[in-house]
Amino acid sequence: MKDYERKPAGTVFAHLWSAYRKVILWYWMVYILVFIAIGVLFDMDIIPSEELSSSGVWLQSGSIPGYFLFVLGIMLTPLSLANFVSSGVTRKHFTTGSTRMLLIAAALCACIITAGIPAEQFLYSRFIDREILNHPPLLRFLIEHFALFAGYFSSGWMIGTIFYRYPWHLGILYSVIAYCPTLLIETAIKHDEWSTLITIPAMILLCVLMVVVNFMLLRRINIKRRLI
Repeated sequence: MKDYERKPAGTVFAHLWSAYRKVILWYWMVYILVFIAIGVLFDMDIIPSEELSSSGVWLQSGSIPGYFLFVLGIMLTPLSLANFVSSGVTRKHFTTGSTRMLLIAAALCACIITAGIPAEQFLYSRFIDREILNHPPLLRFLIEHFALFAGYFSSGWMIGTIFYRYPWHLGILYSVIAYCPTLLIETAIKHDEWSTLITIPAMILLCVLMVVVNFMLLRRINIKRRLI
């Protein structure tokens, strides 16, 4: 579909996805190669660990892609807002299109990290002859990590917007506050005894709150031709 046939928010999403999809692809290629290397070293007992023996390498590194999305979020406003606004895109459409990008990236990363758990179990049992004892509920793991990755992306996006709008000394202060919702999501995931019916809606609500706050910051922001 041509750009002029799309709605503005769709145009924003299409351009962002075109710019970031190769970065996401390369990240996961490197991530999987590093995982394989660590698995080989683990099998050779060069990296001994009882925790890795029971849960596997993949599960222990489940939150690491969140930091990658966090960095992508930080770059979003400083690198993209001025270009879109100068092309006639409103801040509302920029927020809507960027939110679509956030959801797609978080969902994609959550699906990959979840699919890696049974894949690792199969590879270990087939080629290494070692069983992984811990098998987390995959559906809950998927939903929790979708919320976690969306939270990382949202926090990074909000921090990038904060530094774009405010002086650096205020940016540092507000950034600490902006990271707190993601910290709460991380805490909820680590406590398996907490009720799923409470934690998952709360995590999703925190992500929505961060997007809304970010939109409020963008509404009256001055367009600046500079990077972070």
